[in-house]
Amino acid sequence: MENEKLLDLATAARLLPRRPHVSTLWRWARKGLKGIRLEYRRVGGRVYTTAEALDRFGATLAALDDNPAPLAPKTRRSPIERAVAVAATSGSFLLKDNKRQAAEGQHDST
Repeated sequence: MENEKLLDLATAARLLPRRPHVSTLWRWARKGLKGIRLEYRRVGGRVYTTAEALDRFGATLAALDDNPAPLAPKTRRSPIERAVAVAATSGSFLLKDNKRQAAEGQHDST
């Protein structure tokens, strides 16, 4: 970044397609995206990056897309799975089965 022209984040954002908000570039610089951080320099109270740093950032992210990480195992339960678990612990399935059996018994006896 030493021999590259510094751009403030607002100017750098205008170079990108769909013009992300300045705070997006700041987040990329501070926290990164998919473990990759945008290079930046702080001069005084201002934050700068370069067009070349944006290119490197995009190229690195694109390379990650070529070699996708394996998907993490599904840890969240679907709403149906949660409802079944809650119903099973509260016994509402048993109540429904008992009501159905009672209804069937009444239906069979008539």
